[in-house]
Amino acid sequence: MKLGKTFTTLALMGSLIALASQCYAQIDFDTGGSSNVVVSSTSGSQPTQLRTVTAICRVNGFLFATVASAFSVTTTGTSPKFAEVDYSIAKDSTAMDTPTFNSLRFPVPLQPSGTAGVASAAGSTMRVDNCTAGQSVTYRFVAVRVGLTASDTVTSIRPKLVVTFFETKL
Repeated sequence: MKLGKTFTTLALMGSLIALASQCYAQIDFDTGGSSNVVVSSTSGSQPTQLRTVTAICRVNGFLFATVASAFSVTTTGTSPKFAEVDYSIAKDSTAMDTPTFNSLRFPVPLQPSGTAGVASAAGSTMRVDNCTAGQSVTYRFVAVRVGLTASDTVTSIRPKLVVTFFETKL
């Protein structure tokens, strides 16, 4: 009886080890702790880099990249404005990436005093890419400010970039 339990336990462990190789996942991330990043760029070819992660694929598989941030805007002047923040996940590039391009456009009302406004909005996006064994892929969470004056401030609040590797597509 004891030999049967040992055999069953070894068979179960062998099955789990075999399945583990099928379900392997590796996570790389850059959350930057509690640091915020000022979005100063207005150029999609040279956006502000909020976070960067380089992932190396140990075998053929898929990389799943996700980003998230709140964007805060403080404006100057005596008129309400619309703020626009464009962001994306760039792959092996520092430029804005068209397939993952997103745009947040939101009103920035004036303070009760009739000057300067403050508003914020949250944004997130994701992408999935194939990768081959040994391939190194660098992802960048990038953003630009659109339609604001130089004295207006756009801040990415605690931006996050997480890259997960999977052997099989989920």
